[in-house]
Amino acid sequence: SVERIHALARARGVPLYRWDLVWPGTPALAGDAAPRWSTHMLQLACHQDMSDSDIAAIADVIRSEARNRRIS
Repeated sequence: SVERIHALARARGVPLYRWDLVWPGTPALAGDAAPRWSTHMLQLACHQDMSDSDIAAIADVIRSEARNRRIS
């Protein structure tokens, strides 16, 4: 689940974010996917200063969870 991947990644120091904090006063718009995305998607870090170990840690957490969920 997204919660499990997020918890595992953060515990390992992986730079990973969620959109679950909605800015106060953000309007609710018909057909807007953002509320669903806020709890079902993760934002992976992407920056030129990331080290190979940062990238490997992100990939390892995602691979591990994919294996646990039998996702290929």
